[in-house]
Amino acid sequence: MYEVIHKVQESYPQINIVVSRSNPETRRLTHYLLTATTEIVENQWGIPEPVPGTSMEIADAEIDAVLIPLMAFDLAGNRVGYGMGFYDRFLSRCRQEVQKIGVSFFEPVPLITDITSDDVPLTACITPQEIWHFMH
Repeated sequence: MYEVIHKVQESYPQINIVVSRSNPETRRLTHYLLTATTEIVENQWGIPEPVPGTSMEIADAEIDAVLIPLMAFDLAGNRVGYGMGFYDRFLSRCRQEVQKIGVSFFEPVPLITDITSDDVPLTACITPQEIWHFMH
């Protein structure tokens, strides 16, 4: 994911990039503005995250677009993440119009059947072959 972030920074330096830190106890994400002084370390799952205090914290409502790592998605924009519901809780606190953009190594499956009312669908998904757009 950081390769995508660095490419966006190079191509669009006017865009503010926000990176998240997970809290396994509360299962919530906290977001920080990515700057040259933001310190990044790997968490217990090997995921690079910002160190609190090395950058400014950003509120969920201030975010315009979210890149979401995922395991699978379907033709309707439903997704399967890595478990624990971090992104569903976070996305439910964002503004209604936030762009929810999945990033997947694989093309969509026809249908994910175990969707619940807490699952937040994607507005788009980027794969190596295509960019998928979904209407909800």
